[in-house]
Amino acid sequence: KNMPYGRGKKTRICAITGPELMDNAKKNVDHAILIDNIGSLKKNEIKNLASDYDYFLAQANVMPKIATSFGKIFGPRGKMPNPKAGCIVPLNANLAPLIEKLQNTIRVTAKTSPVVQCGIGTEELNDDKIADNILTVYNSIMFLNKALFVSRGDYEGHCSVVVGFGLGYCRTLLHPQLTA
Repeated sequence: KNMPYGRGKKTRICAITGPELMDNAKKNVDHAILIDNIGSLKKNEIKNLASDYDYFLAQANVMPKIATSFGKIFGPRGKMPNPKAGCIVPLNANLAPLIEKLQNTIRVTAKTSPVVQCGIGTEELNDDKIADNILTVYNSIMFLNKALFVSRGDYEGHCSVVVGFGLGYCRTLLHPQLTA
């Protein structure tokens, strides 16, 4: 989901492309890998790539090679280039708008329980911006899943905000939709 104010920290993006898109990728992403060089990467280096970058972009015509070389490592970690997020691009793509979109995008997953956990900001963002980010995530989850929850009878419609891995204090978010 795209949040109006982003996560408060930079999203790290790596592109795996052919020579056609390499110059564009070098200008716009944190790290660019030429498809001809992926054969020389060791398994440990691929694991390091998966842990160092949040999103991977891929040129559409090189996806079969990427799936073969990176699939076993990227797949279980959820790092394969995703066409739904726009991370598989054509040969002549302009990467700048896609990079800007990915900077404000978060992944929301709920694999084993109906609990959604995601980062919505850092201490540097003011309370109003964090509240807007929370509302954006909350509204998109409710819009997508309300019918499912209501039909199963376990829709409670509440939200808890937890400050974690930072200073041990709690903010009071004064936003009309959150305090109702």
